[in-house]
Amino acid sequence: SCLRDLILKMNCLARRSSDGSWEFCGLSDLFSHQFPSLQELDLGGNDFQGITHHPFSILGEAVRAGRLLALQRLNLSDTHIRRADMVAVFNALAAGGAPSLQALHLGSMDRS
Repeated sequence: SCLRDLILKMNCLARRSSDGSWEFCGLSDLFSHQFPSLQELDLGGNDFQGITHHPFSILGEAVRAGRLLALQRLNLSDTHIRRADMVAVFNALAAGGAPSLQALHLGSMDRS
């Protein structure tokens, strides 16, 4: 894939299933693929506040699996990322899953 920038800012990235739970099947499918040229990923403005299963575990797994090695800029601002999810993303980054990362934006975190 030659995709360099993926801007998903202020989109509806989750949907409620018939049982009321949140589904992130689109993100799961997306991040199951290798993106060797992706330099910017912007998930900003997608308010995940109140969602018990955050998509950041999906992102963390993609980073940990080395599917985003060229990633330089990651925007998670205004997503209300929870502390536990932030730690999962940080652990994946610390393990070397995105060695080219230069900028990480985290504004508007959830305090839980």
